[in-house]
Amino acid sequence: MAVLCAVHYGDPAGPVGVAVPRLPAVALGVLPLTTQVPEGPMHTFVTYDARLVTAELFSGQLVLRDPKDVESYRGLFDFLAAHALWGAEAREFLRHLAEDFRGHGAGDTGS
Repeated sequence: MAVLCAVHYGDPAGPVGVAVPRLPAVALGVLPLTTQVPEGPMHTFVTYDARLVTAELFSGQLVLRDPKDVESYRGLFDFLAAHALWGAEAREFLRHLAEDFRGHGAGDTGS
């Protein structure tokens, strides 16, 4: 499962101690492993704005500031987001996932 999270920062002095998914500036998307996506990255990345992307590779972290690189990753995020579950659908998927996990027991080693 991949997790896509779109965060739009507003007031930096906003509410503290509030669950992140309940903040109005956060959208949480989930990309289940069973979702057929024609292609995708083999690494994680974060798009901060139209000027900065970081990518976590096996060999380290890349910081990308070239507008063409940033636009490429923003397009990749949009592509993955189009295949993700959002809103009530994402919450329902995560609820089922949590129920399955609890049903197997958090301490169960499978032996």
